[in-house]
Amino acid sequence: MGKSVLVTGYSKVPAKTSAADIYTVMGVCMEVDVETGNILEADCTLVTDLSKQFVIKLLKGEKLTDISNLEEKFRSNYQGSAKKALVTGMKICHDRYLKALENRKIL
Repeated sequence: MGKSVLVTGYSKVPAKTSAADIYTVMGVCMEVDVETGNILEADCTLVTDLSKQFVIKLLKGEKLTDISNLEEKFRSNYQGSAKKALVTGMKICHDRYLKALENRKIL
């Protein structure tokens, strides 16, 4: 088994944003260490490079298992219109990570 898993979460993009002109959903993607829960890499479907890089900095190195800490980081630091969509995508990633851990135990 590999030491990491790729998880994705998608949510509806808020209307009347630049992202909505390009995407119908917001995607959040993370590579997570299965043993520690650390987010090794991250990406999202925001339009501007600065926004994407900011989100990556918020996520990278954090523990996906500590979802309440991640939510607080986004509420405090990300003031863009896609905040709710990003947090929803992040929560879905969290759920998929936990499901991946369960699946690994079965194998």
